[in-house]
Amino acid sequence: MFRENGKVLVNVGSLSMPHAHTVSVDPDTHLVYFPLQNLNGKPVLRIMEPSEVN
Repeated sequence: MFRENGKVLVNVGSLSMPHAHTVSVDPDTHLVYFPLQNLNGKPVLRIMEPSEVN
């Protein structure tokens, strides 16, 4: 994961989302969508929102 600092991207951490083949970001809300193919035998959509970095 990265944070924008002017024209530079700053690494602020990492995220592992097993079975996520596609990632989509809503540019208005900044919500991130991770459709997961198989979680305990069922498809799942994970929706995450950004948090403030201190």
